[in-house]
Amino acid sequence: ARARPALLCFSSKMMATANASGATTGTVHYYCHDSSTPMEDGLLSGPLDDPPNLARSLKFGALAAVEVSVLDGRADEALMGRGDAPMKVLDTRGMLLMPHAVAVQDFSDAEEID
Repeated sequence: ARARPALLCFSSKMMATANASGATTGTVHYYCHDSSTPMEDGLLSGPLDDPPNLARSLKFGALAAVEVSVLDGRADEALMGRGDAPMKVLDTRGMLLMPHAVAVQDFSDAEEID
């Protein structure tokens, strides 16, 4: 039997849910069906950030939702690679964040992205 595909989809509105204490929460949708070919079987409709597609995938039971806390990794010195051994964080925590300044204001404007 083939392994079940791993799929995470963060809601596009996640960052808009900061509460008064400054904590940010969001909904993570994850694949939870037994099918190893969910797109071909019509269980998942992509792209998942399109509300009708997400609703269809939830209706068919292919996705489940869980509320999570969202942490600002930029405040974490180790994750930002600012320690004595910046690459060690990959072994200990599985990720390394890289600073990147984005000049694009409107990601739907193809001319601005080019």
